[in-house]
Amino acid sequence: MNENTDKFDVEVPDGVNCLHFTKIHSIWEPLIVTGGNCSITGFDLNATEAFWTVTGDNVRALESADIDFDGEPELMVGSDDFSIWMFWHEEIIFDIKETSSISFLSKIEKAMFAFALGNGNIGVYNGSAKKWKMKVDNPVTALKGVDYNIDGDW
Repeated sequence: MNENTDKFDVEVPDGVNCLHFTKIHSIWEPLIVTGGNCSITGFDLNATEAFWTVTGDNVRALESADIDFDGEPELMVGSDDFSIWMFWHEEIIFDIKETSSISFLSKIEKAMFAFALGNGNIGVYNGSAKKWKMKVDNPVTALKGVDYNIDGDW
């Protein structure tokens, strides 16, 4: 039993701004995915780098959702250059431009996800289609989607 011990320690040359635990197409095991300075790196549970790709700016938010309904999650990436990218392995399947840096991304259900921006805006997308967006009075410090009816079907 591992009580209060490190599983692994690895230096990430591009730094770590955010972490996400997910599966990526064509890689059979889940990865610990880090977003850093213009890059995304995925490590397996043995600290081996299993995935790496470049992005346009600092990665600030990571989330995954099955946007194309193929049964496998795509990787959503939010960055300082106002972009939300959707990756299928290393390929960008869409790029959404927003009005400020992306602070948080959170899956809501199926292809729907919420976002929070550095300028205080929050909103929801269904795939690449914006459903709504609004300005909030206070800075957003966290954002989390919930399977509110507890049916296991996000």
